[in-house]
Amino acid sequence: MISAKEESHAVTAEYPDAAKRYRWLPKSDVVEILRLQQGMVVAEIGAGAGDLILPISEAVGPAGHTFAIEMAPEPLVRLRETTQDSRNVHVVEAPYHATPVAADSCDRVLMANLWTELPDPIATLREAARLLRGEGRLILIEWQTDAKCTQAPSPRIRFNEMIQLLEKNTWDIHRHGEAGPCSYFLEAAVSDESVQS
Repeated sequence: MISAKEESHAVTAEYPDAAKRYRWLPKSDVVEILRLQQGMVVAEIGAGAGDLILPISEAVGPAGHTFAIEMAPEPLVRLRETTQDSRNVHVVEAPYHATPVAADSCDRVLMANLWTELPDPIATLREAARLLRGEGRLILIEWQTDAKCTQAPSPRIRFNEMIQLLEKNTWDIHRHGEAGPCSYFLEAAVSDESVQS
């Protein structure tokens, strides 16, 4: 089993420019893909320096709540600075696969261009399932395999492979499409109470 410290080191050591992964991912596209409403609760797993959580927090309004989940030390410092004036942003320092956020509390869980950085992606999927309410949705954004973006890691996971992986782990795909010039998105809901590895 990987400790939180080892996992954090793995993420920052292998992807030191992880905070730049949003350069090719327009914030307005992400907010639109999430289909947010005032008062919603949203968790972003792998929030980095907070590039996406701020527009998300604005979209859910003062009655909504957002959880910016991050475990890597350097992004956490920037994340806290970025969100210090946002009353509906809660910074959560925790491993991506084991957060203290309450079960069944979120309308959306976002994972944006994060998959290949995860030491244990399936455990992180299980955590996303735990966080979601009954009608909640996981929004998974990943690099297109033919993307020419310089920040895109290699290897990447193909669109069809990701669909198969989610369906194998008891997620139903509800919607999909493009997210910016270099990524695709999948909207999924848990089809069973437990996500299997």
